[in-house]
Amino acid sequence: MKALIIRHCAYGDGIHCSHLPRLLNAKGYTTVDINTNPKGSSIFKHNPFVNTITVEEISTTPPWLLEKHWEVISEGYDKVINLYASIEFELLAMECKNIYYMSNKVRADRWAGINFYDHMTMKAGFPDALGQYYGEMFFTDEEHNVVKDWVSLPKFKDKILVMVNISGSGPHKRMVQAKEIVGRLLTENDNVHIITTGSAECKPMDFADELGDRATSICGRFPFRQAALITKYMDCVIGCESGLMCAASMWQTPVIQLMTATDINAHCKYNQNDYSLQSPCKCSPCYKGPYSYFGCPSRDGNPLCVYFNVDEIVNQFKKVLNAGLTK
Repeated sequence: MKALIIRHCAYGDGIHCSHLPRLLNAKGYTTVDINTNPKGSSIFKHNPFVNTITVEEISTTPPWLLEKHWEVISEGYDKVINLYASIEFELLAMECKNIYYMSNKVRADRWAGINFYDHMTMKAGFPDALGQYYGEMFFTDEEHNVVKDWVSLPKFKDKILVMVNISGSGPHKRMVQAKEIVGRLLTENDNVHIITTGSAECKPMDFADELGDRATSICGRFPFRQAALITKYMDCVIGCESGLMCAASMWQTPVIQLMTATDINAHCKYNQNDYSLQSPCKCSPCYKGPYSYFGCPSRDGNPLCVYFNVDEIVNQFKKVLNAGLTK
């Protein structure tokens, strides 16, 4: 049997459906092909349960043409799983939809407690497999060796390695208190080494150079796949909800994910070493997919939901240490 998965997505969304090739294989599908965008291809790359990956950029393609295109490329498959906008519009209120402007209760009644992996499994048509699979990415020996060599550098020896993801793709994924949090961790723990990460756009917010030999920045230096693999070797990863945090959870790395728009269950349900926190902002989780942030309360030009209780984050890190989860 042959199956086609269509998923054009950001990194985190790709991870949330990355279990489907293995699931399909277990259900007897001997051919699993992927139609995706460049970010999605980096998630499915080298997956042994995937036969071919077709990479397309559809961001400017009109919906009517997409539907025709997908109809054509679906020919010959026994099963087609089209996950286009399956999180973006099915589990979040986008600004173009009326529900975005309704009360938090309306959105919570619809989406509270839904796990993104479970939603993808249901979309694929396998309710019997809920909870049996979660995210995975596959890497070549060369990719593993590069990262292993890097984390084996002398400056990391015998250190507790804490990765801090300064920002994800939007303002509600920005860790505005990162410098304060890191300062506390370094003051209270002599053997902690901080690794700051984020896209090239995060460089103005990066502060690793100010910390001397106690921090290393990889902001804008390592591609997503490499950063995702590095999270496997971290003792703890801290950051707002984002694709990199999903990658860290995928490895069962201790994670303190700072949830703003979605609830903890959405991203973190299947990480056995999860220490995530919900934003104390009264409108979090809002279950929104904001771009212009209409109606969002703010502070200092940032959405209010990105401000957390620093003491609570530090206490969560202490729990990681006390649980003996450091590598």
